[in-house]
Amino acid sequence: MLRPLLLQSEIALAWSRSGRWTPLALASALGDAHVSVKQSLRARHFMYTAQGRADILRDAADETQVELLRASDFFAGLDQVSPHRYFTSPVEQLDAVASTQLLEDATGWECLTCRTAPAGGVRPWLQLWAGTAAACTQAHYDVADNVFVQCSGTKEFLLYPPRAAEKMHFYPDAHPRARKAQLCVEHPDLARHPRAAALPPPVRVVLEPGDALFLPAFYIHHVTALTPSVSLNVFSESAIKLAAGVPLALPPPLHAAWPLELRRRGLAELLSQLLHGLGMPPLSAVVADLLASRFAPLDDCLASHVAPADGAAGHRRQRRPPQAPSWDELRPALTAHCEECLECFAQLRQVVHEASHPLREPVHNHQFEMSPLIRDEAQCDGSEIHYSAVRDLTVAHLIELLSVRLFGAVHMQEELKRMIDT
Repeated sequence: MLRPLLLQSEIALAWSRSGRWTPLALASALGDAHVSVKQSLRARHFMYTAQGRADILRDAADETQVELLRASDFFAGLDQVSPHRYFTSPVEQLDAVASTQLLEDATGWECLTCRTAPAGGVRPWLQLWAGTAAACTQAHYDVADNVFVQCSGTKEFLLYPPRAAEKMHFYPDAHPRARKAQLCVEHPDLARHPRAAALPPPVRVVLEPGDALFLPAFYIHHVTALTPSVSLNVFSESAIKLAAGVPLALPPPLHAAWPLELRRRGLAELLSQLLHGLGMPPLSAVVADLLASRFAPLDDCLASHVAPADGAAGHRRQRRPPQAPSWDELRPALTAHCEECLECFAQLRQVVHEASHPLREPVHNHQFEMSPLIRDEAQCDGSEIHYSAVRDLTVAHLIELLSVRLFGAVHMQEELKRMIDT
């Protein structure tokens, strides 16, 4: 089973002892280069958001601003109390000259890559994180495996298993904050986020300089800088993520330009067959849970940048659509597509059951000492529970993805509500 691990690594210790990953060292190394920093006078919970999509919901509650600052000013000012500031970037995307030197200063980072995915996927990369004391990375999950190294300062992680996702009230996929929790995990507003009352207690871990943490893809984590902080992490492609992405990539036998009632009936039939085949609750129950978890807390602020009449985003109408079939012609295509999806989920289950800790074996002759954060096996999610959690997230993605494609983001919520009523 996959679960978080504390790692004792000579590489991580070397980075923290080198003196090259402190705020002052980075201020000197990056100098006059400019960095895009999130900051806020009030909010200390930060999250990076999707930008530039035409079919995305408006982010009405963002209290942070993005400022372009000289790197020397940002890093030298990390000890200030206000404003809260937060920065992250792939190291190789920093200043061209400095990034080359910084990659050399992160000696051996390739040894921290995980080995779960087949060759040919997204190559691993090194990410830099820095922020003022009390700055938080809002509870979220990544779809990459993650080895996180604390270089300077101290950070606290709150860790939740993937099965806690529904209780986290994650933002909808069409929202800029997708994969992030709406609630404040330290002090949840149970009137607004009632499912948080059933959240399992988090595993708390504090990372000091030289400590390293392995986080599997889909594991939920909320991170707080207890002091001014500099961290590095290595993201690696996840075999589970790749398997979960296959059913999402299948082109459905439905088109946004077809008559509205045909789209509605076709999507409901497709999803009903899929949920039945997966042994999940009926469509009305699954969609009701999705709306209660992701959409209901946003009812007072959800809006959209797009407003197509009753279809998806305009760029999907550029090609001439196929002629709309009759229902008798469409239904066999829906059944065939559902069967293909079920095969993909069967493969996902196999990948999850076969997954082991990708760092269990030496990588590039680099040995790790690993300490499980959850020592009681009874508290660990077994492979089938882990699969069910990833399956449920994938199904939620699929429902929202197809709804946006067929009806547009602005109409997605009303169309989901219609599924419950019919």
